Amino acid sequence: MDISAIIAPLTAFFQDGIGRIIALIAEVFYQLAYPSNADAAHVEIPTDALAHDASSVPPADK
Repeated sequence: MDISAIIAPLTAFFQDGIGRIIALIAEVFYQLAYPSNADAAHVEIPTDALAHDASSVPPADK
């Protein structure tokens, strides 16, 4: 099937009328959920996890 036969009616729907309103509302929800100026994610590493050294790990069998 031709992909443009599927995309053309969708593009025409979201260009004007009620389709444009639906697209704008969806865009607002997207911007609220995923803001472009959001801070990067941070991972907290427990300090006691760093206290263990490699000597306490048993050697792997070969």
